[in-house]
Parts: sequence; structure tokens; C-alpha cells
Amino acid sequence: MKRLIAFLACLALLAPARLHAQARHDYIWVFGYGTGNYQPYFGETILDFNGGQLDITRRNLGGDFANVATAISDSNGQLQFYTNGCHIFNALDEIMLGGDSINFNETWDYLCNQSLINYFPAQSVLALPLPQHDSVYWLFHLPLADLPVPFSFGNPQLRYSVIDMS
Repeated sequence: MKRLIAFLACLALLAPARLHAQARHDYIWVFGYGTGNYQPYFGETILDFNGGQLDITRRNLGGDFANVATAISDSNGQLQFYTNGCHIFNALDEIMLGGDSINFNETWDYLCNQSLINYFPAQSVLALPLPQHDSVYWLFHLPLADLPVPFSFGNPQLRYSVIDMS
């Protein structure tokens, strides 16, 4: 019983230190509607939770992030990359090498290249840091079914990409 109490006391003392030292992988969020040209209250929005208070920036990122968006930062909160399900962009808003056509198939081609609609299976992308690696991330993504049965998951296949930012 004494060991249990000692263990719980140590846990209570160490828990706040662990919570304070957590990484900031989710401190920057990217979302919004793409317009092709910047407008002050319409376009992509970046929420930055670094610095203790919310910083909101609106700018044209060259894509549509209304339905599908994920972003990941390094452990210090610096943006590494983000995606809208069509392309993967780096922190400079440039399409990354190999990030020009994730989820590629006929439906992707129609949604990402030929229409004004963005890639839309909501919440179909997720970025996570690879444990024990400072600059390697997993990007999980779910493609839509090929045409002619558009906009359905059909036989969904979870895909993933490994992104090395070193």
C-alpha cells in the first residue's frame, strides 16, 4: 500500500511537468475556401496558437481547404506542411516534391484539376509525427472511388505517405 501511495505521489508531481513539455504539433491550423484571388474576408485562413494568443491570418494559399485540411508543425510549433487532399504544401505554400497528386485516380483528377470543387471526403487526411523522430511524419489519406461512380468511397483503401522534412 505504501508503494502505491508513493507511486501516485510521484505521478502527481511529474504529470504537470510532462503536460507543460508537450510538443506543439497542432499549433497551426489551415482551412477555408479558395478563391483564386485574395479577398479580406474570403479565402484560406491560418490559425496560429503559438505565442500564447491566437493569431489569425487570411491569405491565398492556392487551394481549397473547405472540406479536407490537415497541417502539422514540428515540436516547437513551426509549420512543416499542410494538405487539402489534392496536394501537399510546405511552410512556404509551395507544392512539395512528391506532393502534387496524393490520392491520384480519375476522381482526384476531376476534383483537383478539372473542377471548382475541392477534394471532399471530410476528415479524410490526418498527419502524425513518427515517434522518436524529430522530422519524420505520417500522412494518412483516404481516396474516393474512381469514376464512373464518383464521390463514393466504394472499396476504400487507407493510404499513407511518409514525409521526411530533414
